[in-house]
Amino acid sequence: MTAIPREQFLNYETLILTEQMPAARVRSLLDENPDFAEWYRGRVEARRRASLDAERRSSASTTKDGD
Repeated sequence: MTAIPREQFLNYETLILTEQMPAARVRSLLDENPDFAEWYRGRVEARRRASLDAERRSSASTTKDGD
């Protein structure tokens, strides 16, 4: 497999997130493309943190409204 060009990272991320690529193919893609894998894992972590922050803000807002 040829390395994924950096300008294609977002396209591949979209394919993965929209489940247009089988899980086995995602695994091999990440194994074969360490630069993309590192970038993608960083994006996954950023989305996770953003989701947790949104949950915390929502909980804090709900708690304030309930006082």
